[in-house]
Amino acid sequence: MVVTRPRVSIDFHNILVPIFGTRIDDDIVSTAGRMAAEGDPEEKDAHSVMTILYLIEIPLTRGIKDPLPEAVAEEAQRATKRAKEVADEYEDVEIRVEIVRVRKRGTGIVFNARRLGVDAIVMGAEPPSPIKGGARLGGIGDYRPEEIGPITAYVLKRAPCRVLLTAPRSA
Repeated sequence: MVVTRPRVSIDFHNILVPIFGTRIDDDIVSTAGRMAAEGDPEEKDAHSVMTILYLIEIPLTRGIKDPLPEAVAEEAQRATKRAKEVADEYEDVEIRVEIVRVRKRGTGIVFNARRLGVDAIVMGAEPPSPIKGGARLGGIGDYRPEEIGPITAYVLKRAPCRVLLTAPRSA
C-alpha cells in the first residue's frame, strides 16, 4: 500500500522585497519573482504583486524630509533600477518600486508590510552586528541567533506575515 500526501501549496500573491543595494539583491528579487510567478494554476484570475522597497535610513539629527545627499539618492535609484530589471523577467507579476525614508530599517519593513497587506516578506539576512551585549553596551538588548543581524531579527519577531530569508553565498 502506497500512501501519498497531498501536495501542500502556499501561494504568495503580494510580496514585499526590501533591498539595500547589496550583491544579494538580485538573488532576493529572483526568489520573490519565482514565488509570485508560480501561483496556483487553478486560480485563473490570480494577480501577483511584488513591491521592491528601498529604505533610506535618516538619522534623528536630520529631518525626515530634508533633501538627501546626492550620492544617497543616486544609490537608491541605481539599486531600484537594477532590482526592477531583474524583476521584469517575471512577466505575469506586477512590479512596484518604492523608495522610503525611515528612522530604522526594521521598523520600516514591518510598517510597510502592514500597510501593503503582504503575504510574505523576502529579504536577505544581513550580517550580524559586531556589537555584543545588552542595551547598556550598545547591543540590541534582546536574544537573537549569531547568524543574523538586528534588522533581520526585528523583522522576524514583528512581521505580520511569513518571512523568507535568503542568505548570502558563502565565500
